[in-house]
Amino acid sequence: MSHNTEISIVVPVWNEENRVTECLISLKNQDFNNFEVIIIDDGSTDNSRNVIEKFIEDDDRFQYFLKDHSGIGKTLNAGFGSPDYSFCPYMNMTTYIGGDQNVYTCCVNAYNERGLVGSIKDQSFMDLWNGQTKKQFFGQFDAKNCLRCMFNEKNRFINGVIRKPNVHDDFV
Repeated sequence: MSHNTEISIVVPVWNEENRVTECLISLKNQDFNNFEVIIIDDGSTDNSRNVIEKFIEDDDRFQYFLKDHSGIGKTLNAGFGSPDYSFCPYMNMTTYIGGDQNVYTCCVNAYNERGLVGSIKDQSFMDLWNGQTKKQFFGQFDAKNCLRCMFNEKNRFINGVIRKPNVHDDFV
């Protein structure tokens, strides 16, 4: 990550050719410009690489790295060092919407108050996502206290153990 930028954003990608452009456009169109985007491709077998390389060719804030497929944990670890951040640096391609019709920051924070962004029981997802509730939530969210974050050393170990091939499939 560059030390000349205020914010570094790591975007993990695996077979996202149909959705990655939308993600990158949302980053590129930010009002704040002093950032870099580190795109780490976890060995995609689709056309993700070509889509990404074409998109970023004229913007040096975006960097693309291809690695062998090893799963989300190792892919994110390739992009992050120490979890020394206040804003959650993890940007996933999908938003977590629970069966309770609530929208959460990520699957790690689902079904608890800490991760609750808002509800879509009485409004559309787009109304929630583009409204003040989401802006206020993320304006106050502090990722340093995310106890289950995969960037904590303890949770990296647990994540690594769980990702062992097919050992735990019967428990899920």
